[in-house]
Amino acid sequence: MPADINDYFKNKRPQKDEKRGESRETPEPNGGGDRRAFPIWFFIVVGTLLLFILFKPFTIINSGEVGIKVTTGKFNDEPLQPGLHFYIPALEKIIPVNTRVRMITYSNSQKQMINSGYLRYEGGLRRNPAIRVMDSRGLYVDIDLAVQYHLRPE
Repeated sequence: MPADINDYFKNKRPQKDEKRGESRETPEPNGGGDRRAFPIWFFIVVGTLLLFILFKPFTIINSGEVGIKVTTGKFNDEPLQPGLHFYIPALEKIIPVNTRVRMITYSNSQKQMINSGYLRYEGGLRRNPAIRVMDSRGLYVDIDLAVQYHLRPE
């Protein structure tokens, strides 16, 4: 234990050897080294996390969707259910497919327009003009039609 604070700082400073003109470090009494040096495992962990984030080898399939895994151009027969799924980014790809109920309407009615500004699509709803057909007397008739559909997850 140093007698006073001056002795403590003298031990911390490198001392010059007057005969050779070079400096040498005095050993610390507690045997400590350079405390600012990071261990190698820190760089390995940071590198692994960085690669994990950059290559993103995972995807999340939301509720109302299924995932189709493509492995080197070949589609897998079994779809991936909602949840977290891991894959190899260089060899595999996962395509999310919406399985929610969608609706197509064919109508000339202007009251169906939504205030949000989407004229043709609104979520799973697609709007088209009414279907014009000719009846048996040769008169044109507009048909309003609404079709609901969804893809089967399996």
